[in-house]
Amino acid sequence: MRSEPEGVVRALDKLNPVPESARFQKVVLLAYDFPPTNLAGAARPWRFYRYLPESGYEPLVITASLQDPAKTPAGVIHVPDLTEDSIPYGVRWMARTAIRKTIRPGDIGMLWVPDALRAVERLLWRGPVRAIYSTFPALNAHLVALNLKRRYGLPWVADFRDPLCGNPFSAHTSLSRWFEHWMERTIFAEADILIGVTDRIVDRWRERYPQYAHKMHTIWNGFDPEDLICARPIAHAGRARVMAHIGSFYGGRTPATVLGSILRLVQSGHIDPSAFRLRFVGDYGSGFFTPSIQVTFDNLARIGCLEFEDRQVPRSEALRVMTESDYLYLADNSSSQSGYTVPAKLFEYVQVGRPILATTSTNSPVDYILRNSGIPYATLPPDATDERVDTCLAEFLKLPSDPVTSPSPWFHEKFDGRRQTGALAAFFDSVLR
Repeated sequence: MRSEPEGVVRALDKLNPVPESARFQKVVLLAYDFPPTNLAGAARPWRFYRYLPESGYEPLVITASLQDPAKTPAGVIHVPDLTEDSIPYGVRWMARTAIRKTIRPGDIGMLWVPDALRAVERLLWRGPVRAIYSTFPALNAHLVALNLKRRYGLPWVADFRDPLCGNPFSAHTSLSRWFEHWMERTIFAEADILIGVTDRIVDRWRERYPQYAHKMHTIWNGFDPEDLICARPIAHAGRARVMAHIGSFYGGRTPATVLGSILRLVQSGHIDPSAFRLRFVGDYGSGFFTPSIQVTFDNLARIGCLEFEDRQVPRSEALRVMTESDYLYLADNSSSQSGYTVPAKLFEYVQVGRPILATTSTNSPVDYILRNSGIPYATLPPDATDERVDTCLAEFLKLPSDPVTSPSPWFHEKFDGRRQTGALAAFFDSVLR
C-alpha cells in the first residue's frame, strides 16, 4: 500500500485528539476544491467551514487544493491529487485516461479517492469523528464518503452543487450515463441527508426517488456575510457606460443573445458605440468562440464597443471590475436543464446593487432571486424574438447606475452563509440524535 505524502502526515500530526465530551463535535468536510483556490465550487464549503463552530461543530477539511503551509487554516488538510500533476506514463496515467474516456469524461481527481480515504481514516484513529459532509462536483468526494459510510457507519450528508444525472456541464458517453444513474441511485440510498442548491433540482429528485424524499433538502448557494461586496465609484465616470461580465461561459451559458442585440442596436442607431462598452473578463477557452460568436465579436470590436480579456484574473481584480461597472450581465444556463443551478456570481452582483441584465428563463431560480432581491434588473428569455430582446435591452440601458444601498431583507435571510451553515448544522444534529 502506498503511504500518504509526507505533507499529509505532517498536517495530520498537528491535530490533537479531542475527547468525546469536548464542546465541539468533529465532522469531516470532503471538498476537492477549497480556498485559496479561486473557484466558485470552493466558496460553499469554505462558508460551512467558517461558521460550523458557531453551532458546536469542529470541521476538518480534506481537499486537493494546494495550501500555503504558513497560512493554512486550522483543520484543513491538503491531500495532493497525484494524478492531476505531471505524472509519468504508467498504471495511474492509464487508469486516469481510461476513466476519462469511459465513465467520467472530463472529470478530474477520480484516483484521488484512495489517498483522501486514507487521510480520513488517520483522522478516525486520532479521535471521534461524528459525521461526514461531501460536496459534488467532483464526484471523488462522494466516493470517499460512500466508502466511509460503508466501512464505519458514519452519518453522511451528500451535497450537490450540480446535478449528477443530466448535468448540462458534463460530457457524456453511453457508459457514463449508465454509471451516473447507478452512482446516483447508490448515493441516494446510502446517504443520510441529500442537499441540492435549488428547489427545482430537489423537486426533480423527489419525482425520481419518492422513497428518499424525506432525506432531500435545499440549501441554496449564497454569500459570506463577513465578506460583503459594495459598489465603488465608477472608474470611467463621464465616459462610456460599461456593462461587465466576469467569469467564463460553459454548459448552456452563452452571451450570444446579448451580443447579437448590441450589434443590432448599434446598427440601428439606438446605441452610440462611443458611449457604451461591453466588457468581458474571464478564462473562455477555444470552445467559446463558435463561428457566429466570433463574427459578432469581431464586429463589436471593430466599432469599438467591446473590451475582451481572455484570462483568469485574481479575485481582487474581478471584484474591482464588478464593483466599478455601470451594469452587470449574467448568462444563466439556457439549455433544457435551465434552473438546476444558479451562477455563484449572481450573489455578488446583487450585493453590488447596480442594474443586472440576465439571460434566463421566466420563473427560473435566477429570475426568482432577481425578482425578490430589490435590485433593478431585466431578464431575457433564451427563446425571445430578436425584436423583444432589442426592446428589453434598450430599456435596460436607460436605467440609472446609482447602486441600491442594500438588497432586500428577503435576500439576506435566504442567502446569508451563516444562516445556511446553521441549517447544515441542524442536519448534523438530526442524524446524530
